[in-house]
Amino acid sequence: MDIILDRNLQKLRRKKGNTQEELASFLCVSSQAVSKWERGESMPDVCQLPRIAAYYNVTVDDLLGVGEIRKKERVEAYNITKNHTISERELLLKHFDGQGLDDPSFDCWRDKDWFQAVAAGLRKSYK
Repeated sequence: MDIILDRNLQKLRRKKGNTQEELASFLCVSSQAVSKWERGESMPDVCQLPRIAAYYNVTVDDLLGVGEIRKKERVEAYNITKNHTISERELLLKHFDGQGLDDPSFDCWRDKDWFQAVAAGLRKSYK
């Protein structure tokens, strides 16, 4: 998974029409730090990511450039399961929403990682 914070940060800053100095002042860092982030020479502290995302009114996933990847995963999970019956969907959601993978009735699912991906997609699709 590629993290493209540098390009996204630069694009968001220009779209908002502010300078590196303004962003640096908001985050209490130097403008040189912001410049290095935008050039891909360094990354902001992980604690800064939610503040930066909020400043630009985006999610941290979108800031890091993984938001589109997450959307594609959800669409793929939905496409895998769209031919399931309603009762199968309900079973998946029931397990996903609290009973967990240790339930004995879950033994019919051989690939638990696949199930989690599918259930996550269904949970988003059917809420």
